This record gives sequence, structure tokens and C-alpha cells, in this order.
Amino acid sequence: MVNPRVKRARVGLLCAALYGACAAQPTAPHNPAQANAAQTPASAGFGAELRTIEAKGQGLAFPLPDPAGWRLDKREKHSWVAQHRRSSSQLVVRAWHFDGIPRADDCERQARLWRSDLPQLVPAEVVSEQERLLAGAYRGRVTVGVRAAPSSTPGQLHGDVLGFGSDARDCLMLAFSTSAAGPGARQVIAERLAAIAGTVFERARRLHIEERVSVPRL
Repeated sequence: MVNPRVKRARVGLLCAALYGACAAQPTAPHNPAQANAAQTPASAGFGAELRTIEAKGQGLAFPLPDPAGWRLDKREKHSWVAQHRRSSSQLVVRAWHFDGIPRADDCERQARLWRSDLPQLVPAEVVSEQERLLAGAYRGRVTVGVRAAPSSTPGQLHGDVLGFGSDARDCLMLAFSTSAAGPGARQVIAERLAAIAGTVFERARRLHIEERVSVPRL
């Protein structure tokens, strides 16, 4: 298990990379509940509540900030897709079996064939990119980016966290996107990305068969 102090340091570094400095981070909390609340700042559009949920059909569980604020897109048949309207955010999760032994690049290529809405970040938009394990098993990378909206929506920014990984013959995609406008948009985007990176991306895990009946679904 990742030490809470280390976990909070990662979130702080992400905030610093995106904004220069996010809202002041309090000193290391004395209990997990305080740690969770600190990772989901209300100013980012998420409440303080953090609850572990199962992404139905994907065999994956993760802590989700403000779980009551997310709504599943029931039109999706293969991916788990949820929107958080209050923060103009979307989270997409998909795990699948690959016909062969894939690399993370193969998984990303396949995911993009299925989902043309996944952003193509250019180098100037990439804030950070790290090789890492996703859900404790999938070897791949996580990319964080911030990009300007089209000229038709001046002043608006989009933020993304994209994760693609492979494990033997399986692939995983985690994709979070959000948008904000106005003078404080960059800080708000930074806090949202840090909150999701520090919860969903850091703490996702595979579920064993017996767990799939006990973890609440969204």
C-alpha cells in the first residue's frame, strides 16, 4: 500500500506541474478519511466524499470522488462511461482481452479505434507522462495534458488524464477529461486532474470474482 504521505506528495507535484501552485496543501493528515478529503478539493467541483465503487462489466474497482454526482451513460455497451455534470467531467473505463500479446501502444491503438473522442495530445499540451502499473497489473503509461478549447469557446480549457496498459493478453484503458472556463480555469483543471489521478488512477485494482458481488457499483 502506498504511504499516504507519498500519495499526497504525488498529488501536490501534479498540481505544481499544472498550475505552478494549487490551493495550499495542508499538512499530512492523521487518518485516511482526512487524506481522502484532501485529495478531492471541493474547489475542483468534487465534494469531500470518496467511496470505492465497481466499474460494472470491467472487473475493476477504484475510489471515486463525489460518487453521487456521477451518472452512467447507459447507451455504452462495452465501456463504462460516467459523467460528472457539475464539473463538466467524464470518466471512461474499459478492460478487454487482446488477440495476441499486446504492448501498451497496441492497447492504446485499439482503444482509439473504438473511441474517436479520445484526445490526441500534442507535445506542447503534455504536462507529464510516466511509465507505471495500472490497477496493480497492467504495464503501461499515464499521460496528463491540458489543452485550449476551439476558438469558438474562448477562455475554456480542457484537461485529460489518459492511461493505457497491458497484462499478458489483456488491455486496460482509463480516460478522464474535464473542462473549465474563466480566470481560475487553470487552477480548477489542475485540482480536478490531481484529484482523479490520486484516486482512480493511483488506486484502481482488479476485483476477484467473489468481490464483484460485494463492491457497490455505479
